[in-house]
Amino acid sequence: MRFIGFSLFCVVEAVSLLADPPPGNAQTAKLSSRLTEEIRASLPKYTSSSATQPQKSEPTSRYSSDLLILPKVIVNERPPPRVEPNDLITTKALDKKLARDFKNSLTGLDAFLNGFSIPLVSPSMTARGRAAYKARKRGELNNSIRSISAADATAGGKLKNAATEMDKAEDWQNRVTGGR
Repeated sequence: MRFIGFSLFCVVEAVSLLADPPPGNAQTAKLSSRLTEEIRASLPKYTSSSATQPQKSEPTSRYSSDLLILPKVIVNERPPPRVEPNDLITTKALDKKLARDFKNSLTGLDAFLNGFSIPLVSPSMTARGRAAYKARKRGELNNSIRSISAADATAGGKLKNAATEMDKAEDWQNRVTGGR
């Protein structure tokens, strides 16, 4: 039963394909030259872009006196602040990370002598890791200041003064109470 239905469908489809001429025959697709000329005559003529631009003349003469014309201003947007991975973690996790990074940075005899801390005698691994992190950041800042100083001496001098003030402020914050 299924075979008869399928074969009947194939025969009907073959007859319908043979009976209809294919669409898009070459004779119907070609336009006569008279029709082409009529279509082109109804379209607007081409003008170059330089001919279509109006000449700029006295711009204030065509505006009303109530209109305030402001100068053109270009606004340059500031880039978004750079967020470092250490800024996103908690203080406790940052201390663990800095201590681990400091311990992993030690090699050879330095690792043997500084790989541990005695609680009342030496600073903790966290304090040493934080100091190493600050020293690394300070080195990056000094490299930036040196490269800026090479390009612009006055800007480099201002940055050096700002870095000196930053060091003084950090020393003031970290001073021992009652000491000099």
